[in-house]
Amino acid sequence: FMGKVYFKGPSDTRDRLLHESSFAQYLDSLELELFPQLIAKEESLGIAIFEWLPGEFFDSNSPIDSGHWEKCFDFITQLQRGRNTEAAKGVPCASESAFSIRDHWGILQGRHDFWLRRALSKPEEIPKSIQDFLLNDLERKYKELAKEVLVNPRFNQMITVEERILSPSDFGLHNAVLQTNGSLCFYDFEYA
Repeated sequence: FMGKVYFKGPSDTRDRLLHESSFAQYLDSLELELFPQLIAKEESLGIAIFEWLPGEFFDSNSPIDSGHWEKCFDFITQLQRGRNTEAAKGVPCASESAFSIRDHWGILQGRHDFWLRRALSKPEEIPKSIQDFLLNDLERKYKELAKEVLVNPRFNQMITVEERILSPSDFGLHNAVLQTNGSLCFYDFEYA
């Protein structure tokens, strides 16, 4: 078994347990066996128990071949099979979902402001070469992109429900386990 305690705090009001358990229930409705089964949850305590995934966890030194990426794409594709079902309607919007260019730009702007503030307020913590890149090259490119994006005629246009996908969000091999039979299992859907 694997137990998980979900972070709750005044700076982050997301209900991570709700996101992960709803997504797990959706995956279960698709009868996919590519994720750990949710065994139990206690909402008032913000905890859940999942089945343990045996296998090899990926790290930065793990050998990765194109077959692993194909399995990732297959998983994303399989997620869309039931996107119009009642189970899919029970999945809340992803933590950083964006349904317009404006929404997406707002997320990007928040990240931009964070790294810019960090580079300016704590320059001693950032190597000079990275600081130069952030404050010069990246900042210049960011401003050029902003000029194009903010005048885009579709800036405020929301995408339709049909254009949206179900997404695990924090997705990649860092949240996958390689099974002994060569298959991949995916976990960590609290941002889904």
